[in-house]
Amino acid sequence: MVGERCTTCHGPSNLPSTYGANVPPGASTGWRMPKPDERLVFVGVAPRALCEQVKDPARNGGKDAAALREHLEDPLVTWGWSPGFGRKPIPVPRETFLAAWATWTNAGTPCPN
Repeated sequence: MVGERCTTCHGPSNLPSTYGANVPPGASTGWRMPKPDERLVFVGVAPRALCEQVKDPARNGGKDAAALREHLEDPLVTWGWSPGFGRKPIPVPRETFLAAWATWTNAGTPCPN
């Protein structure tokens, strides 16, 4: 419903599969709408541009490298690896992603050409 709080539909965890497909997902930190300038869609963004966006505190919510890594533990992020019944998880295993993240940050967060 327009004007309702996010938590009207989004609870602290995913609902069980017995509720059926396409139920509102849950997250323990609470769902919230992004700010108008916080785009969550990366489709069509070139790898270098995405890399620069992720690293730029003016475009990433004011996060430095340590805060970016901490953000990866936010339940709204980790939810992608366990999105609940009827949804496809992120195709890269979380451990593989975090290892790649560590390699990238240890190399100085270089962006591709």
